[in-house]
This record gives sequence, C-alpha cells and structure tokens, in this order.
Amino acid sequence: MITATDHVALTVRDLEGAIEFFHDLLGLPLTWRTYDHLERAEIAFLGQSAGQIELLAPDEPPEGPVGSVGLTHLAFLVDDIEATRAELEGKGVRFTDEIKSAFDLKWTYFEGPEGVRLELIER
Repeated sequence: MITATDHVALTVRDLEGAIEFFHDLLGLPLTWRTYDHLERAEIAFLGQSAGQIELLAPDEPPEGPVGSVGLTHLAFLVDDIEATRAELEGKGVRFTDEIKSAFDLKWTYFEGPEGVRLELIER
C-alpha cells in the first residue's frame, strides 16, 4: 500500500546547475551523489527522507525539453507562502504568476532549472 511520495526524479542536462538551484537557492540538503552504471547517469538526491528529489544527468543528455512527458510540476509545501516567495525572489528566482487562493490553499508557480515548472503551496 502506498503511504507517501518517496521522491520525484528529474532528468537534467546540467547537474551542477540543478544542485545549485535546489541546494543553494531552495535550501534542500544534498544527501547523496554517485554515478549509476545501470542508468549510465550521474545522480544526486536532495531533501529529507520522504519527498526527496532525484536528479539524473545521463551520459547522453536528452534531446528536447526536459519534463515534456510525464512531469507537470513539482510542489513544495511551505508554512508562509508570502515570506518564502519574497525570500526566493530576493535570490533571483523568477515567479510566473501571482499567489492564488482557493479551497483553504494558497499557491504560486516559479521556474526551476531548465524550465521545470515548480510550485509553492501553503495548506
């Protein structure tokens, strides 16, 4: 039985740039990094336990836009969406819309590495 999301995998062309974004800008800890001979890719895991992000940088980078099949967006739960957005904007993160609210939720989208669509959500 499924009890929680374990991780989300993102294929990237620039692993260092993606680590810089998720670790340096968003503050997720880099928990593991290695080369996977089966996947033929360098991989990195960021975050804590359930809900980690796995970054895969294959030996042969993918052609076309990353995330064009299968991934719509990745959402991050926050306690204070206004404060988090202001902090990230101060670090140069580009948001693509204003904060919206409905159903006792607030959310907003921003751009991650290589154009991946990311979301902040406050419940």
